Amino acid sequence: MDNDLNRSLRMLEESLASPGTTKFKERNKNRYADLSLTLLPHEYQHLMERDESLANTKILLTGSSKPKEKNRSKLVDLSITLAPHEVRYLMDGDTHTAYTSPFSTYLEGDKTIAGSILRANEPWKSTANSLYNEFYETLQAHSDGHEVFEIISDLARCCSDALQVIQGLKTKVSKEDDAEYAWLENEKNTWRLLFVLYQDRLSTLNLNKDEQIGGLYFGTSEKLCVSHLFKTDNLLRESQLVIDWLEYSAAERDNETLHFADMTVGWENTLHQLQSAETIVFESSRKIVSSLHPDAPHHEKLPLHDLDMEDEARLCRRMFQEIRCGKLEQAKALCVNCGHAWRAALLEGWRLFHNPNLSYDIVLDECMDTDSVDKETSVREIMKEEDLQVTEGNANRDIWKKMAYLYCQKPYLNVYEKAAVAAYCGHLHALLAVSNNWEDNLWAYMRVLVDIRVESEIRDSIDKLYQQLPEEYWDQKMSLNKVFSCLEASENSTVRTEAKMQDYIIQKYVILDEIPKLMEALNEWVEDPTTSSQFLRFVAHLVLFLELIGQSGQKDVTEKVVQA
Repeated sequence: MDNDLNRSLRMLEESLASPGTTKFKERNKNRYADLSLTLLPHEYQHLMERDESLANTKILLTGSSKPKEKNRSKLVDLSITLAPHEVRYLMDGDTHTAYTSPFSTYLEGDKTIAGSILRANEPWKSTANSLYNEFYETLQAHSDGHEVFEIISDLARCCSDALQVIQGLKTKVSKEDDAEYAWLENEKNTWRLLFVLYQDRLSTLNLNKDEQIGGLYFGTSEKLCVSHLFKTDNLLRESQLVIDWLEYSAAERDNETLHFADMTVGWENTLHQLQSAETIVFESSRKIVSSLHPDAPHHEKLPLHDLDMEDEARLCRRMFQEIRCGKLEQAKALCVNCGHAWRAALLEGWRLFHNPNLSYDIVLDECMDTDSVDKETSVREIMKEEDLQVTEGNANRDIWKKMAYLYCQKPYLNVYEKAAVAAYCGHLHALLAVSNNWEDNLWAYMRVLVDIRVESEIRDSIDKLYQQLPEEYWDQKMSLNKVFSCLEASENSTVRTEAKMQDYIIQKYVILDEIPKLMEALNEWVEDPTTSSQFLRFVAHLVLFLELIGQSGQKDVTEKVVQA
């Protein structure tokens, strides 16, 4: 038997060493891999019994005769030839089969399989339905009722988490329907609105009379004047909170990607054509301006290069979108990176002036006679030269504001460029021109409302001769109730339609602090058989929150809504 073994080994070595076999081996060495497995006799016998298909496998015993003579009774060498993909399959270390492989491995090759399966199963519906249990668990976790704002924060977080999961699932489906779950985003925003407004309202109510700030401001610092105003005027402070809330919500939805160079010069295609028209690849189809002055297109009545006109429109739109999201610094940085530093400077002129080197600002109680106060003999301290600090803001802010207001009336300027400036000079018409939904319109009205109130306070409190603003600026002054009336009667059909939606009606009454009217509306909605169960869940927790803070006022309506 040993002779037969040695003869087999010699024949194998000769066949591997032959030229033809070598070529075959070289040609296929990248396709196949030899994997040798050493098995004990009982392991080999177990393998044979487990799979009869291996019974016909050719077994080669390799090695020198002497070691084999000694260990042959203990070891059996099994040589198996595998293709590369089979080697990788074994090297994974798992015994995956068609039944045990992860489902994700079958989706790698064809993404449409995932979309079709998601459309069939609609897992986002179960995600939305999980809000019932999550809201119940949240209330149970804060059953003592003393952690009111933690409850609101957790409810808003539940909505936010569910919305992120749903949006992630929706992205795997070829056709998205964002409107289907718009109610969830509106609910999330409503919880956040309740949080910021009632946190301020309740904290103001809890202040002791001695802690309440009152009186009139007299001094030269516009910054300190407005700071004092925000501390004393609750309506103004709540209006600013609404603006911040609208900007935060817009920033979350903002996913528009516009590609700009990291750093470039302004109107680079126009510059290239002016400097070397013979080498430019894409020449403008029209005669262009002869200089790069910011006002050149208007003065010369000529356009920029065609490509620069497109970039200009995209830049202005993105600049306004950043401001709409409350990101002024990002808007200025974008202008600088695109070579339009003058646009960034244009957005700086609104800043309130403050000279920290002069300290003669006083606050008078309302009961004091302002005429008996000599502001020249008030507390005044001239600081030493080495202690002088840099002034803040724009000392000529009134001039900038007047010019910016007139700037927004120029018909030849880009509408988004005018809207970006209008947000800081209080030009309502320019803001409404680019506002296409209820939230954008509300943001525009609230910005102008706050701007007029602040400007009025500055001119009444600071002894300085300011430039007169156009009369139409002051004509824009209105109450909060008037703002919502304008939204309901808007020329934009989308705004009028959204103003009648239940979510926005709730937000309106919360902003106006008209809880009795809100409870009446809820009483009507719960009787409507078409009202969704998700909306009933939302309003049930809403009235429970109002009950906790003592604002519901109508016990029967609260019980009716909860039972619905």
